[in-house]
Amino acid sequence: RLPKNILMEIAGTQMLIHTIKQVAKAKKIDEIWIATTKNKEDDPLVDLCKTMKDIHWMRGDETDIISRILVIANKTKADIIVDADGEDVMIDPRMIDKAVEIIELGYGAISFGHIAQGLGPAVAFTRNKLKEVYAKNKTNSDYRWGELFKDTKSYSIDTQADFDRVKEVIEKNGL
Repeated sequence: RLPKNILMEIAGTQMLIHTIKQVAKAKKIDEIWIATTKNKEDDPLVDLCKTMKDIHWMRGDETDIISRILVIANKTKADIIVDADGEDVMIDPRMIDKAVEIIELGYGAISFGHIAQGLGPAVAFTRNKLKEVYAKNKTNSDYRWGELFKDTKSYSIDTQADFDRVKEVIEKNGL
């Protein structure tokens, strides 16, 4: 993974802020939470979160992403959770809204592995489905949502090449 990728700047703005702005455009999102680790190297991320209005954050185990999301879901009592990575600067708010609409139809979870990674949320699910996923993967500490989508073209930023590709797209299109 590209170290500290979400704090890197594109067009003078940190990637996390680009992502938050995109997510905030979604009409069906009530709150935005950042789930990060307890690691000292993530202190600058928490410091950034503290400066942003209406952005909540929590810290948890580095290797257990699902438990961090579950803590947030339980804390907020959210019925529907949409998981987007902080480096998904090109996430489409319409895809977020579509994910919520699909869950509202009664589906427990939806995966967006069939579209280009980084343009839509990785997954969306109900709190109950999240608990079920967590129970199934409690012992699998290296579980990562993105691993489900290895065969798709990625706009998520995990490597320097990813960063260069997304930076070029954003700067050329004025996003």
